[in-house]
Amino acid sequence: MKNKKTAINNSRTRTEKVQAQAEYIEANEQVKKSIRADKKKYVEELATTAEKSARERDMKQLYDTTKKLARKDSKPERPFKDKEGEPITEIQQRRNRWVEYFEELLNRPATINPSNIEAAYTDLPIDLNPPTTDEIRIAIRQIKIRKSAGPDNIPAKALNHMGRRIWRQNRRVTTFILNGSSTKFQSYRYSSVALRPNSQ
Repeated sequence: MKNKKTAINNSRTRTEKVQAQAEYIEANEQVKKSIRADKKKYVEELATTAEKSARERDMKQLYDTTKKLARKDSKPERPFKDKEGEPITEIQQRRNRWVEYFEELLNRPATINPSNIEAAYTDLPIDLNPPTTDEIRIAIRQIKIRKSAGPDNIPAKALNHMGRRIWRQNRRVTTFILNGSSTKFQSYRYSSVALRPNSQ
């Protein structure tokens, strides 16, 4: 297939290209036909194995085979490795390794002595004064414009563009929020908030 594709890319005349494409399409169809035949053969073999398992009442084999038949794409199972890095294939060995791993993980001696842990400060230095105009201005500059509005329903874009003028005039910001169909008046509601920051 690679050679056929290379022949298409390396063809110099239109006739050579058309001929190379025809050969590629024919080879591609043969490959697909072969894949379909192999898949059909594989499914028939699995069905035969499932029937045999059902007759012999081998439920584990029947379950595994049915699972393979129902699965669209099966990923190969990666084996776990023991301490030396060797793959573990037996299920009981895997279980034993899990038990060993968790015993090592959970039964370690305590690394921290509780008496060495410092107590957290109970009184944290929190500024309870109202924010200043500069602090509000810095906070508004840091708001990302495309973020949704907060509990006051004022979009960040409106604050960014109108903030200084509104502060100077001590005005209220009124925004209209659409909730539902844009053709109905009942869908619109408004929110109004006064912006009166503490002056420095």
